[in-house]
Amino acid sequence: MFILIVFSCLSSRGILGPNASDMLVVFALCYVVGQLSRTLSYSR
Repeated sequence: MFILIVFSCLSSRGILGPNASDMLVVFALCYVVGQLSRTLSYSR
């Protein structure tokens, strides 16, 4: 969510904001990191 807020602030200053595929990649990476951290913390 923080990344999307930063992108929207940057796009209001003239820098290109993310499109739908960029946001999908960000959400997918966050999901993978969350799953890995959950798996590692519960496997100990």
